[in-house]
Amino acid sequence: MISSTLIGLQSVPGLVILYGSIVKKKWALNSAFLALYAFANVVLCWVIWGYKMSFGHKFLPFWGKGGPVLGQKYLVNQALLPQTTQYYNTGCVDTSMITPLYPMASMVWFQCVFAAITLIILAGSVMGRINIKAWMSFVLRKTAIG
Repeated sequence: MISSTLIGLQSVPGLVILYGSIVKKKWALNSAFLALYAFANVVLCWVIWGYKMSFGHKFLPFWGKGGPVLGQKYLVNQALLPQTTQYYNTGCVDTSMITPLYPMASMVWFQCVFAAITLIILAGSVMGRINIKAWMSFVLRKTAIG
């Protein structure tokens, strides 16, 4: 939880200040809102369907079934990390299923902040060249696809 929170603190205020100082003065507020909107949207989408789509049951070999992870019964239980398989080699299990000694809420938050900082770093490449409406549309599409 500590490392996840430090990454969250690095992404929201840290990158907002960095991006605000990089762009021209008239775009500083716009760049702050780009980063804040991306973080907030990813957090919502991650807990509503993104986590289970990434780490839940498979719908297709490359696509998972989405679903909410907002229930206390789910979040308080011990974390469960799925096994990974190398399909390009022999099909044998690369790593087996792991049950670490922390609750599922820690795992959901840990993966969430890294998903969020990915979009915020991407926002740095379009600072000063994109308006907030286009960014909102882009972030919604990226978080909906996974």
